Amino acid sequence: FKFRLSRPMTNIDEGQRSILSNLEKMFRKNAEQQLTGFFNLQGVTVEDYKIPSILVMGHLFGAIIVQGADFRLTIKIHSDIAPMRPLCARNTQVAQDQIGEKMVRDFLRELANLLGGAMRTDLSRVNVDSGLSLPLSSRGFDEVFFNGTQTRDTFMQSCRVNWGSGSVVMTQFIEIIGGWDSLQPMKEYNPAAPVVDDFEALLAQGG
Repeated sequence: FKFRLSRPMTNIDEGQRSILSNLEKMFRKNAEQQLTGFFNLQGVTVEDYKIPSILVMGHLFGAIIVQGADFRLTIKIHSDIAPMRPLCARNTQVAQDQIGEKMVRDFLRELANLLGGAMRTDLSRVNVDSGLSLPLSSRGFDEVFFNGTQTRDTFMQSCRVNWGSGSVVMTQFIEIIGGWDSLQPMKEYNPAAPVVDDFEALLAQGG
């Protein structure tokens, strides 16, 4: 994936730059995997997305927070209703023309929950402890009230996740709260590394 932040990364050192780059790689990898798995899709791709000056990026969004000792990741999935209808129909017995805002919001909320959980699992695999909020969904227009102003210690990352008939925008708002200490293991993150099941690892150790 091509790494891009929506503003120049000034006032940070190379180690912090590496942490941010790897957080985006982790985010994009899990965005692709969770959308593929949740809706049983093929040919899912991820590309750069330029965040508009007004943060409304879809009629609806689902969101979740991953919180660590000195960082917070606010993860959101933005979509209009129309591209989500075929996906919701794949997972239910409901006809597309019967799928309305409530069901789409439910699916966006669950997808946010899965994406947040996958991020938390990947963070734990590199020894970064974190907790997970409850997922929520809301109207896209509510984003105009979101204080997404970027400062020296906040960073917005974004991507568009595409499939054959549609796409969603996913964003990750990173807040560094007091320091970078707990995120130091992210320097060693490798998205291509094989994932070892935690239970299998325990058995291998004779646990």
